[in-house]
Amino acid sequence: MIYVCKYGTYDPEQPRISRLVSVLSEAGYDIRWVVSEGETKDNVISLNTKSKRNYIRKAATLLRMVTTPKDIIYGYMHVGATPAYIASRFSGAKFAYDYADPWRGWYFYKTKADSVLWATGRRAFYLLEKAIYKATDAVFSASYSQLEFLERQHGKKRSANQYAETIFNCPPLKIFNPKNKNKGPASKLKLDKKRVLIYSGYVGQEYGIDLLVDAMRIIKQKRKDVALVILGRYGDERYFNLLREKIEKYDLKKDVIIHSPVPFVQVPPFLNLADIGFVPFRNIFYNSVGGPNKLFEYMSCNVVPVCSDMTEFRKHITQGETGILVKPDSARSIASAVLKLLGDKVMVSKIKKRNLARVKEKYNWAVQKRKFLSAIEGLQ
Repeated sequence: MIYVCKYGTYDPEQPRISRLVSVLSEAGYDIRWVVSEGETKDNVISLNTKSKRNYIRKAATLLRMVTTPKDIIYGYMHVGATPAYIASRFSGAKFAYDYADPWRGWYFYKTKADSVLWATGRRAFYLLEKAIYKATDAVFSASYSQLEFLERQHGKKRSANQYAETIFNCPPLKIFNPKNKNKGPASKLKLDKKRVLIYSGYVGQEYGIDLLVDAMRIIKQKRKDVALVILGRYGDERYFNLLREKIEKYDLKKDVIIHSPVPFVQVPPFLNLADIGFVPFRNIFYNSVGGPNKLFEYMSCNVVPVCSDMTEFRKHITQGETGILVKPDSARSIASAVLKLLGDKVMVSKIKKRNLARVKEKYNWAVQKRKFLSAIEGLQ
């Protein structure tokens, strides 16, 4: 049996933890989820309750995790890893820690109070992270940079039977491939034979989507046959309004399409409309070490990636050979990269060919799935 501790609700569509746990279920492991929100049902234990017995319920769940026979307790991120760490120390079960979402500096402070509060808790988080990291029997990351950061912070002190493995959130090739096109909402877009640029993913200030609109203003001065599609979910209404205002101000209503989010399986047909895909992340810590999910999705659908020149992306992109790295926070750098690619068919063809080969060899879910299962089985 494996207990999986996660902050938030149980979400079978979550792109990382639920996908990893499905691998364990397929391999025959009995899974029990412990979540902080939602309802208790089937194999999901929720700690969410507004009654005064909330703390009693949490303590009872922790006691159950300690006393129930199990093989592994799997903690997702810091909040999920904390009860997993405590329970594993008392129960003797193996402890696996998924460090897929680093906490340091992941957002822009909206007020001075926010930054003061964050700075105050920084030391406590550091000590908690160190204790968890040192106690793990296996630690998983979503990028090379996340694991390197942990080792820089807390050292590489690991015994022969401890595992440290990077499991990329690569898409399944059965869905994400160049042939998956002309389906669903993507088939209804009216692009008038334009060269398509795309951003797919969460739309927020930290991800630099406004830079793409600024870049389009520059691109349109030299090419009229280009359209930008922004596909994703918005978390900040003010930022959404900012994008709308820029599009209207720059007279780009016919050239920039903001599409509402679609289910994961409907994303590939959108990507297969595009020549170029963007990862224009702003230069903050979270982005510099984050898992490059979008990059792998673009590669799988034969879309040329244009990414901010940051730590993790340098590990996957060779400039001009497997994509283009651009100066972070620079719309002009993005525009220059786009114009260069649109004017060089030979370069684009070579990039696509190299990336498809890398996808088949490494950047696909079948390969990552085998790595993960092998590490889990090694804990037995």
